[in-house]
Amino acid sequence: MVVKFDNQYHIYPIVLIPDKIRNQIQSDIDEDVIALELGIKRPQKLKIQKPQPPSKYYYKESSEIKLNYTVKDITFLFFIFIGSICIGNSFSNSFDEGIKITIFAFIGWSLFYIIFSIIFEKKFNVFETRKQYIEKELDSKEFQELEIKYQQNLLIFNDKNKKLELEYIDKLNEYNMLIDSNRKTIKERIYQRALIPNLPASRGPVSTKRGFTELQFLKILDEELKGIIFADMVPSINLQKKANVYNPDFTLICNKTNLHIDIEIDEPYSMFEKTPIHYIGCPDDQRNYFFLENNWCVIRFSEKQIITNPSECLKTIKSVYNSIIEMNEHYTTNLKFDSRWTYEESLIMQKNRYREIYLS
Repeated sequence: MVVKFDNQYHIYPIVLIPDKIRNQIQSDIDEDVIALELGIKRPQKLKIQKPQPPSKYYYKESSEIKLNYTVKDITFLFFIFIGSICIGNSFSNSFDEGIKITIFAFIGWSLFYIIFSIIFEKKFNVFETRKQYIEKELDSKEFQELEIKYQQNLLIFNDKNKKLELEYIDKLNEYNMLIDSNRKTIKERIYQRALIPNLPASRGPVSTKRGFTELQFLKILDEELKGIIFADMVPSINLQKKANVYNPDFTLICNKTNLHIDIEIDEPYSMFEKTPIHYIGCPDDQRNYFFLENNWCVIRFSEKQIITNPSECLKTIKSVYNSIIEMNEHYTTNLKFDSRWTYEESLIMQKNRYREIYLS
């Protein structure tokens, strides 16, 4: 049976793929990513300025000089003028004398204001030259000469533009050929990087809870997958500090791609304590999340599947492994599906000696 990698959690075998890997399998590689990997850029068409048609008119420049002062300056000079009149009236004995004092006061205060503006307000240009343009019409001979020159420039422009267009098409074709010819290689290269776990496995403490079923299945795994299947290999996090880490039942590590797969065997209850384990809603979900977040794949079988059909469990592991390596969206399995149990179902299984029956 062909099964898609859909990260379902309720039917064994449970096959979980990190989003980083699954997205790479399902999505096509972008052109910009390929170009970046190859160190090339998409060619751009060079543009040249098109000549402008001649006009029958031209503009003659003329200049005029204007006082470079604002409304604020004029207002201030107005108050200087009023103040000068007041000074003239206050310090004069006659009308003529008052006029003279007013003129001298206005000139003096104005010069002071101009000097102050130059020094503190940086107004160096007291007078501003402003340009104006007067429209003039060309005579027919001048216009005809400009028209001939324009037509010549237009021919040159069209010729250059055509050459640039051909060069651009050639470069674009070469660029597209490089992109298409390297698409598969670059996708594989990026995919290989996506398989690398965030936390690679290291040899951890020996598991003290390994049962008969695990040891029996380990023998089968070691015969078929020797060199890539390991026990007591844990994510290398705080091992020197002896922090608690998850210890997979088995760890598959691809020696070529560094792909890590956590392989688990789930029992419905513990044999000695008779307490429910691996039920829906138990800490297994947090454990799965930890491995997925660190870019490990997870495969979970029920203990019954391992006991009743170990060879098909092995084939399922191989199919999942090969499908991931080869960037396939599906794997194959002929295992009889086994539903995950609830806490209450686990208690009922324990009462009915469910494990003891298939283990015997």
